[in-house]
Amino acid sequence: MATAEVRTLRQFLESDQVIDCDCSNYWICSHTGPLRIELAILRLGSEFDFYAGRHELAAHTYCSVCGKFHPTFRLGWKTRPATYTGLHGGGATPISVLTAPALLSAWVEPDDWLVGGKGVRKFGPRR
Repeated sequence: MATAEVRTLRQFLESDQVIDCDCSNYWICSHTGPLRIELAILRLGSEFDFYAGRHELAAHTYCSVCGKFHPTFRLGWKTRPATYTGLHGGGATPISVLTAPALLSAWVEPDDWLVGGKGVRKFGPRR
């Protein structure tokens, strides 16, 4: 069964797909979040073609954290469908959540990850 192609903002709003935005100020901000499609419809109309006009949409979309315009768009799902991982997990040994802290404390970052000192921004919670 083929699904209809989702192109317009109205179709995105009514479908299970979502448009995610990654801040273009990634050296400083790196914020990511879903596009507020309702607001985009108010500005550009419900029949606005996302694929044909994504550059125009980016010009009107800004990061809610730092205010930078022109995010990078990614398509995703409102409810994540069940995925098949194929053989990626084949042969993996499950690890208990109770033993995970001990394994993390034994972790040593490779030398090339430490280039730049403690001021280098890494993914994860702020310390």
